Amino acid sequence: MPGITKYAVSDKTGLFLIVISSILLGIWAVVDTIALRNILLVSGAVIGLLYWLKFFWGSVNQGGGKNFPLPQFAPLILIGLIFCWILFHYCFLAREPLLQLDELKSTWFRSFLAVTVGSATGLALNRKKVYAPVFWLGLFMSFIVLLYQYIPKAIAKQSMFAVDWFGSYIYWAKFSGVLAGTILISGLLGMWVDSVWPKLRAIDDFKRQGTSQKINLILVSIYAVLGINVAFFSFVFIFDSKAGVGLAVIILVMWFFIVQVYFLRKILCSRGWGNTLRSILRLAILICLAVFVVGWFTQKHIKNNPGWESLFSDIYASSQIDKYKNWQNISKFGIPYRDNGEMVMGNTYERVSWAVAGIRLLRSEPLGYGTLRSFPKQMKGIIPDFSGSPYTHSAWIDIGLAFGLPALLMIFTAIGIVLMRAILCSGSSWRASVITLSIAILILYGVGEYGFQHGIEILFYFLGFLSSLSLSLPKNLIADSGRPLYKQSE
Repeated sequence: MPGITKYAVSDKTGLFLIVISSILLGIWAVVDTIALRNILLVSGAVIGLLYWLKFFWGSVNQGGGKNFPLPQFAPLILIGLIFCWILFHYCFLAREPLLQLDELKSTWFRSFLAVTVGSATGLALNRKKVYAPVFWLGLFMSFIVLLYQYIPKAIAKQSMFAVDWFGSYIYWAKFSGVLAGTILISGLLGMWVDSVWPKLRAIDDFKRQGTSQKINLILVSIYAVLGINVAFFSFVFIFDSKAGVGLAVIILVMWFFIVQVYFLRKILCSRGWGNTLRSILRLAILICLAVFVVGWFTQKHIKNNPGWESLFSDIYASSQIDKYKNWQNISKFGIPYRDNGEMVMGNTYERVSWAVAGIRLLRSEPLGYGTLRSFPKQMKGIIPDFSGSPYTHSAWIDIGLAFGLPALLMIFTAIGIVLMRAILCSGSSWRASVITLSIAILILYGVGEYGFQHGIEILFYFLGFLSSLSLSLPKNLIADSGRPLYKQSE
C-alpha cells in the first residue's frame, strides 16, 4: 500500500513486529511448523518487550503517562492473573504434577510468549493503522496455498468438493482450517469496515475525495473481499464444515445489517434527492452482490451436507444425555435414534452430548483438573466404561474442565471489557476490528475443539492483541499522530 512506505520510517520496530505476527498467524495452525513457530514466538516476545519499554519510556518523556489510568490495562492484568492461577493450580491443586509441569513448559510457556507478541503487535497497529493490510497478509497467503493444493484435487475428482480432512492439505484437520479461516474473515471484515466507515459518515461528499484516496479504498476493498471469499470457499468445498459456514454467515450478516442500517439512515438524512437516489442504487447493488455470494456458498454447502435439515431436532435429542446414554461409549452403543425413528447426525450428537456432560462435570469440579484434554479422565472417574474424545468439542468447556471457573471468569471478563470498550468508544479507529474479532473468538471457541496446544496459544495471542488494540492512546503517542488510513472529507 502506498501509505506504508510513507510512514514506515517512524516505527520500524512496530512494522517488524507486525511482519513477525503476520508470518506467525499464517503458519500457526499449519502442519509441521513447530520449530519456526517457536523461533518467531521467542524473537517476537523479546522485541515485543523492548517495544513496550520504549513506548512507556516515550510516554513518560512526553507526559503521556497521566493518560493511562490503571483500568485501561485491566484486560492485560486479567490475562496475567490467568497465568498466576495456572501456576497456583500446579503448586497446590495438581493431580498429575508431571504432566502439568510438561504442559507448563510447552503450551503455557508458548502462550505466555504469544500474549507478549500479541499485545505488542496490537500496540503497534494501534499506533499505526496503515500497517493493517500487512498484518493479515500471512493468513491470506496460507489460504492461497491451500487453494493451490485444492485445485488439482478437485480436477482429479471432477467435483468442486475436494474434502480431505486428514490428508495432504497444509491444514491437516478441518478444525484448524476453520480456526484460521474464521480469524481471517473476521480480521479482514473488521479492517474493511474500519477503513470505509469515514466514507459512510461523508456519503454526500464522496465525489470530493482525492483520486489516491479512492484508489486506496478500492485496493483495500478488493484485498478484503478476496480474502473473505477464499476462506468462505474453503469452508464449503475443502473442509465441508457446518461450524465454519455458520460462523462466517453470522459474522457477515451482523456487519451487513449494521452497515445497511447506518447507510440507510445517512441516505434518508442526506441533502438532495439526486444524491439520495444514487446512494440507494449503490446500496441496492452492494446488497444484491453480498446476498448472492453468501447465498451461493451457503446453498452449495447445505446441498452437500444434509445435517442442516435436522440440526435443531438433533441438538434437542443429543442434549438429553440421561435418556440417550450412547454418548458414554458411541463405538459400543452407536448413534441414537430420534422419536420419529430417524438417526441423529453423528457429529452433532458427539458435540452436544459431550458438551452437556462436560458442563455437568464443570459444576461438580469448579476448580478444574489441572491438565488440558482432561475430559475422558474426569468422566472415567464417574463412568468407568466411558470411551470418547479427549475433548468436548467446545474449547470453553475444555478450558473450564482443565482450570475451572476462575480461569473462564478471567478470560470472559477480559474479552467483555475489550468488547464493551469498543462498543462504547465511538471514536476508536479500531472499533469494528475489535468487535468482530471478539465476537468471533467467543463463538468460535464455544463450538470448536481448540482447548489444547496451538488453539490455546492463538487464543492468548488474540487476548493480548485485542487488549492493546482497544487502548485509547493520546495523539502524541500515536506514530502517525492519529492519521486515519483514509483521510476523511472535511
